[in-house]
Amino acid sequence: MNTSKWVLLLILFLSVLSGNSVFAVESTLAYFVGGHLQYGPYANQGELNQDNLLPDFSYCGYKGGGVAIPDVPTVVTVYPGAGDDTSLIQTAINTVSVRTPDSNGFRGAVLLKAGRYQVASTLTITASGVVLRGEGQDVLGTVLEGTTASDYDVIVVGSGSATYGGGTTRSITTSYVPVGATSFAVSSVSGYAVGNPVIVQRLPNQFWIDDLAMGQWGWTYDSYDIEHERIITGINGNTITVDVPLVDVIQDKYGGGRIYKPNTIPRISKCGVENLRIESCYVSDDDELHPWDAIVLKYVEDSWVSGVTAQYFAYSCVTASSYARYITVEDCAYIDPKSVLDGGHRYSFNLEETATRILFQRCFSQDSRHDFVSGSRTRGPNVFVDCYANRENNDCGPHHRWATGILFDNVYTTDTLSVENRASLGSGHGWSGANIVFWNCQAELIQCDAPKGAMNFCIGSVGIKTEGDQVPAEPFGWWESPGVPVSPRSLYYQQLLDRLGQTAFENVTRPKQRTERIWSDLLAWQGNGQLLPYLLGDLNTSGEVDLGDFAILARDWGKTSGTYTGDISGPSGVKDGNVDLYDLIAFSEDWLQ
Repeated sequence: MNTSKWVLLLILFLSVLSGNSVFAVESTLAYFVGGHLQYGPYANQGELNQDNLLPDFSYCGYKGGGVAIPDVPTVVTVYPGAGDDTSLIQTAINTVSVRTPDSNGFRGAVLLKAGRYQVASTLTITASGVVLRGEGQDVLGTVLEGTTASDYDVIVVGSGSATYGGGTTRSITTSYVPVGATSFAVSSVSGYAVGNPVIVQRLPNQFWIDDLAMGQWGWTYDSYDIEHERIITGINGNTITVDVPLVDVIQDKYGGGRIYKPNTIPRISKCGVENLRIESCYVSDDDELHPWDAIVLKYVEDSWVSGVTAQYFAYSCVTASSYARYITVEDCAYIDPKSVLDGGHRYSFNLEETATRILFQRCFSQDSRHDFVSGSRTRGPNVFVDCYANRENNDCGPHHRWATGILFDNVYTTDTLSVENRASLGSGHGWSGANIVFWNCQAELIQCDAPKGAMNFCIGSVGIKTEGDQVPAEPFGWWESPGVPVSPRSLYYQQLLDRLGQTAFENVTRPKQRTERIWSDLLAWQGNGQLLPYLLGDLNTSGEVDLGDFAILARDWGKTSGTYTGDISGPSGVKDGNVDLYDLIAFSEDWLQ
């Protein structure tokens, strides 16, 4: 056995003895007391008052987090036809759409049997409780082929138009409402009651524009009157409490804020797209005239995209767009994109302005530009967790114009993880984001600067600390434990565990995720078939053994000895029914050839 193999074995044996020691360090901003996270206060850039806390991101995802994606019964089954199948599939969707919902609000699933389907125009789901399901996301499963040379979206879930306008406006009278807050005072609570939906609106002034020097890039203060949807959970005098922590500061010196009752947003709910592959036609590697997005979500809530691979698309696998909220996108992949390599292309998993409380988990992207990304004025909380960007051609992170409250949690990119003042890039991007958290991520380069009156965080992440490309003079954000991952491994999953308990945590995770990273599994998988077999806690199905596999084996074997009850498919295993260090060495020698 060569030296490098002995080093791997030494790491294995140390991990057997020390447990999950790679995440032994804790952050001063989120640390354990009595088995639950406690939060340390911090001051924003250019300020002295330590009133802010990392927000709880666990409200992101289907039905507000912690709820398993349901198995909706099939009510219509479709087989591939001859030629264009768009009408065939849309008719099936429409048939289910007029069914009476069951007691759980589901109308049923359309099952597309394995095979190849030609889709010449957009398929739409516009009724609640409708699921579009395939029989596998590999090339032998259910494959939808976008066949028209036009930049259309293959599947759109939701439709409509809306604005946040409303009435019963009240001024926020608390002079400084920090990040992480759920309570604040207003001028009057008359007309409000517990359970009311409410818009909490930040109202920046010209001083904010001037203090950040954004006027030179075309920013105007009234373009950043950003609205945050919340529900009132408590009223005490003139103080109201809302359901989800705020992810941007509201303070008097920058204009203050207000609340008001919103107009009804016409969202559908309880819809899903799952277990299929979507391909785009193309004529060359830089072709622009072919399907753009595989799936677009808009005016939809409490819904999901699960187990979808998008191949050859110019823009995205999934874009969460207008007023989408409480969405889970999981086990999805964006591969082999076809487009030119410049702005407005290859945004693999994308958040747009009014999308909020979206959870992207266990997603893979390859050869993209901005893999896990947000657009202008995207308001959180939103989360990317346990995701992998391979051969990235640009950076991951908020892309432009004050996206707030996004958690990048155990995100790996082969290029750059970035939040910075992008200055004149694009049409005047300026500050790309505020109150952005990079938690236990890894990248070749990491740029994490912070604007006045806000903060950005790089905690437990591995990568070369780098000044922002456009304005190197901007101050760094909050850098903590650089190069050394912190505990908990995942901030999102621990916050979910703290808020809703073990069952909720297990509802949305896979066995291997609960103790370790899954980057090697995502890279081995790359959207080919189901991801689940890679994450069951045994050896990954590629036949390769990594440190994560060793840790699982060690845990299953009862640390250094015990009776083995798992599944070894390798060339050697336990000789006598018991496992000790000698068995581990013999096993490792065979698998590390």
